[in-house]
Amino acid sequence: GDAGRRAARSDRAPGVKGLDLDAVAAEIAAAAAAEIRPRFRNLQPHERREKAPNDLVTIADEAMERRLTASLPDVFAADVLGEEAAAADPDRLRRLHGADPLWIIDPVDGTGNFAAGRAPFAVIVALVAEDRVEAGWIHDPLDGETIVATRGGGAWRDGARLTTPTPGDQLIGSVSRKFLRGGQEAWADGVAAAFTLDRGLFCAGAEYAGIATGARHFAAFRRLMPWDHAAGALIVQEAGGVCALTPDGDAYRPSLLDGALLAAASADLWRAVAAAGA
Repeated sequence: GDAGRRAARSDRAPGVKGLDLDAVAAEIAAAAAAEIRPRFRNLQPHERREKAPNDLVTIADEAMERRLTASLPDVFAADVLGEEAAAADPDRLRRLHGADPLWIIDPVDGTGNFAAGRAPFAVIVALVAEDRVEAGWIHDPLDGETIVATRGGGAWRDGARLTTPTPGDQLIGSVSRKFLRGGQEAWADGVAAAFTLDRGLFCAGAEYAGIATGARHFAAFRRLMPWDHAAGALIVQEAGGVCALTPDGDAYRPSLLDGALLAAASADLWRAVAAAGA
């Protein structure tokens, strides 16, 4: 039953023994229902601003992060690294190099979409320890669904284990070009020539969730802030896909803030996309 599945999943997260996955998911969902959904398509002009050029933050981002920063350590005792707190004090990123467990929070991933009144956007939460992702959650505030994964314990949605389906002929993928530089632009051009790319979702959480559930097949990223990628990388891997650095296939680490990261629904597809831009 559900209780057995919960116990099995929790036991497979050895770095965070005693973690209650469902309690975390419930807190994320409750916070999103209180802080995000009521503000969707209801933001006032003074409730959004640019914290940096072309980098929006809204009252929902800030309220959501405050709430989770206060509540998640009550579920599992660990320090917290939130996107907005790190924007205000970049020295907080040093916590990624510690050995102790650390919550990582993206309160509203896809803020540009949210502020424009369109989907998708997501809440992303990860728990890391010793520079390794132990558990991750991606929550959709609009449909209320949460995907959760633990290291070695699989990826799950609504009690059902996720397995990335074998990609067919109609592949859906994207390459985020915003932060590309140097030879990476040529790599992206090579991928675009070999595959049909869409514009992407402008929401890393939705990209990762789509790959894990079969709605999408690959996504390449350049800017590797941990709140965008830690949970999604684990979820894709635990669903049977691959998420690794290009071009060499090195393992993703939450402390790595610079590099090119490729997520794909299968190892064969990962190799094909990586090779297309070589």
